[in-house]
Amino acid sequence: MAGVISRGIRGPIIREGDDIVDIVVNSVYASEQADGYTLQDRDVIAVTESVVARAQGNYVTVDQVAQDIRNKFPAKKLGLVFPILSRNRFSMCLKGIARAMDEVVILFSYPNDEVGNPLMVRSAYLKNRYSGVYDFQEADFVKTFGSPIHPFTGVNYLDFYREVIESEGAKATFLFSNDCRYIASLCAGNENPPHMIIDDGWQRNTCSGPWDCDIHTRNETRDVLQAMGKTVFTLADVMSAPVNGSGYHDKYGMLGSNKATEEKLKLFPRNCQPVVDSIQARIAKERGLHVEVMVYGDGPSKTRWAASGSWPTRWSPPPIPPAWRASPMS
Repeated sequence: MAGVISRGIRGPIIREGDDIVDIVVNSVYASEQADGYTLQDRDVIAVTESVVARAQGNYVTVDQVAQDIRNKFPAKKLGLVFPILSRNRFSMCLKGIARAMDEVVILFSYPNDEVGNPLMVRSAYLKNRYSGVYDFQEADFVKTFGSPIHPFTGVNYLDFYREVIESEGAKATFLFSNDCRYIASLCAGNENPPHMIIDDGWQRNTCSGPWDCDIHTRNETRDVLQAMGKTVFTLADVMSAPVNGSGYHDKYGMLGSNKATEEKLKLFPRNCQPVVDSIQARIAKERGLHVEVMVYGDGPSKTRWAASGSWPTRWSPPPIPPAWRASPMS
């Protein structure tokens, strides 16, 4: 009488060049034997994107990221709009950006980042949220709200991101607003305004209140800034083509990337459809079963397919899995 059962299947450590199809199929078969169940028609086999990318070797170095930034941004001063607060994911991207620049100007949303990570303790925000001032430079922001400390980790992300930027020899300048136009307005009349790179999946709607969010609006933010005459790229445009033999993703760039080593990032996997097709075809041939197979991303933002898992919202990934093969019966 059991309903839907979800199983986490333990596999081997996966390295670049491994046959991910063989590993997945054999791991599922081994799990059947160990756990006493049998595959059935229309079962769903979900493979996390991380292991597919690792098998593909879809990596980039910080130096390669820095070179791509230099290629796209001739100015040595860059504006970064609405980054998330992340030591694992975004800090490595920031490291590559800072390595390419003399100054990095960051516009933080507040009191939370794009995915809801708090920049500060909520009580500090509530105490002063009706001050009548909503756009801040760093000194005024700290004077108004105090030094921002993440309530769970205890990390001061201003200090952390400043350290990342300055360790690469660049100057760090921080601004705070939920209106992307604020960073551009500070450059009015400047003959060489900082260019912009957008890393926002959620953007606060200042008309409805600071807690209202629009999901995945980086393209809208880009359009607003471009209308103001700014040169704008999103993180999907960075590492969208190989740089000095690097990995890349032509559609998502650095969206979905995360830290691999101190000098290397893993990107989102490319061309996943042959992977899921091959897994499905092999099980059909060997077992006569029509299973459904997908490659998915881990994270809190659910896709429109309930069975498909979820996406890493940090990088505003696509609304559907990178690869899906339904059974002919579905």
